[in-house]
Amino acid sequence: MKTKMTKLEIVKLANHIGRVNGHRGAKFAYALNINQARCMEVQQAVQKVAKPDDLFTEYTNKRLALLEELADKDESGKAMKRSVVTPNGSIGEEYIGADKHPEWNERYNALLKEYDGAIKAQTAMEKEVEELLQEEAEIDLHMVKFADVPETLTREDMQPLMPMILPPEEEK
Repeated sequence: MKTKMTKLEIVKLANHIGRVNGHRGAKFAYALNINQARCMEVQQAVQKVAKPDDLFTEYTNKRLALLEELADKDESGKAMKRSVVTPNGSIGEEYIGADKHPEWNERYNALLKEYDGAIKAQTAMEKEVEELLQEEAEIDLHMVKFADVPETLTREDMQPLMPMILPPEEEK
């Protein structure tokens, strides 16, 4: 069934389909496989556009090496890190003490200056990708009857799959 969704919704659906496995039902599994393949076309196109260029990757690697070098060390000499929740809600890592090191400001600012063009280009590209993800796209989802949805599927697992599930009143 052709439906319109934002590209972000399609990417999220592809990611969620990849996480939902282990449920019985051939019709359900078939619909998941077909829809994942269809969603992956959009997901791969977005990933290709969103890939950082080599210069920004070089900056990122040097920034991480600097953080690793200047962070507080544990008893075995490894940089100390802690888990943090990022502004977009994902879990990341933060190096402990690197920003308090006496050399941090000077060395980090030099790195920012050296890679200023690459950082600006990456920021602009990320903005374009965000706009791209908000665009609507038409996708032909293989629908599955509500009766064919496994009872073992939790509400949390089912919610993102709703665009591909026919409501009971439409199953005829």
